[in-house]
Amino acid sequence: MVNLAKSMTLVPPIALLRTKNIEGGKTIYALKTTALIHQGKYEKIKLRVSTEDSYDLQDLPLTFRWEILYGNKNTTIEREESSSIYNITIPYDSRLPKGRTSILLIANNGRFDSNPAVINIYRTDGPPDLRPSLTGLEDQTILPGEKVRFKITSVDPDGFPVHLYQWAAEVGSLNGDTFTWECPVNHPDGTEPVTIIASDGASGNSYNSKQVKIHVRSTVAAISANKLHGKAPFTVEFSSPGSRDKRIGKLAYFWDFDDGSASQDQTPVHTYSNPGFYEATLQVKGPSGTHSAKLVVHARHNWPLALNGDWTDKNWQGITDDSPVNIKWSNLQIYKKGGKEGFKLTSAKHLAPPFYLEAVYYSPAERSEKGTGFQILGAQIGYPANKKASGRKISIGLPSEHDKSGCVNQNIIDNLRFPSQPTQLRLYVDNDPRHEGKIRYTGHLENETGAAFFKFDNQEILDDKLIILSANVNARFDIQRLQVWAPKSSLLP
Repeated sequence: MVNLAKSMTLVPPIALLRTKNIEGGKTIYALKTTALIHQGKYEKIKLRVSTEDSYDLQDLPLTFRWEILYGNKNTTIEREESSSIYNITIPYDSRLPKGRTSILLIANNGRFDSNPAVINIYRTDGPPDLRPSLTGLEDQTILPGEKVRFKITSVDPDGFPVHLYQWAAEVGSLNGDTFTWECPVNHPDGTEPVTIIASDGASGNSYNSKQVKIHVRSTVAAISANKLHGKAPFTVEFSSPGSRDKRIGKLAYFWDFDDGSASQDQTPVHTYSNPGFYEATLQVKGPSGTHSAKLVVHARHNWPLALNGDWTDKNWQGITDDSPVNIKWSNLQIYKKGGKEGFKLTSAKHLAPPFYLEAVYYSPAERSEKGTGFQILGAQIGYPANKKASGRKISIGLPSEHDKSGCVNQNIIDNLRFPSQPTQLRLYVDNDPRHEGKIRYTGHLENETGAAFFKFDNQEILDDKLIILSANVNARFDIQRLQVWAPKSSLLP
């Protein structure tokens, strides 16, 4: 946009609307550059608008074009002979979900387009709009001169046709459902983002997007394993096929298995004795530099079930007849009616590492409050742990006197679009193999926003309890499933 502005030798025109008449719907506002009209069930909307107020500072003659950005494609726009008056008809379409039909007016002075004037028709009736899926895009690491190709798949749950788009000014090109980029041989080491948008065109929020990163490196480490999960003790055969250097020289390998063990073999075999999530790292050194790659290995536990919901006052301190807890089968809902303080439930069982926790939970969007979540041996996982951070994050954190926020915090998932979507948490708490006397949290978090592995190590044990937190009077925290597995030695008296 900046470069475009610098290249302009003329001031672009101004597109303005003058509404002559509106039939049907409920007019929320009709201004010179935008209008909003609500369209109810079975309502047809007719507008008669004029472009006569549009102008150009250089007094150049103007031409106009209309574009239906998204929404009802059966919208018609007809000009009254050679006048500046246009008749716009938006019929009712029962197939369309709730959402907008956006109609753009663009003026052109022969050199440049104006900013658009927009007419928005909002359908107040209809099913919720389900976003199309978007798969086939993954981060990649390549050498300069190599080619990247993505075959993209997108399906709309409502059955509408899906169109793919790419952000402007990014590398590569999108042709139908295939993205390609041939990296220049002289490209410096760095990262190129690629953003693909899938839209069904049914309404303003009927899209899904994903950004991947293409890492260009002079040396590339490629890591693989014959299997990534199995019951502990778990033996994995690691390999490094595809590791390479642009100068085609000899490579040196260094493996860190994340359990205190390491290797310099090209294809090592390693056994994980203890259950847990482990982030194995391969570092490759070549004539042009070094590069690292990681993958997560899961050595599964075989511990007995120590906690299985069991929402009773025998197992949880804080459950009373008048407490803000609603129990329905295995589900737990925490909310507060009246008062100013938050609320918490504390497990009656005392825990010590190692143990494994699984939970499926959500916090409704209208009641998602900072500080709501789980507190596990003192560390909090929630929306978010750091109360000064954005509520669109899920994080893990511990109180700290040395941090301005009062919390040592690590984000797990950013840009959480809908806090009300169910989230699955899988978490191991164990002694830290690198820091004697400390513990670490390794886990996997997944919801519709995405999936993320996280590791929070070198931490103190601040408590021996599992606590469920509801931050304040407006918060609500719904737990669909909560289970803990642990060896008997981890259950303290």
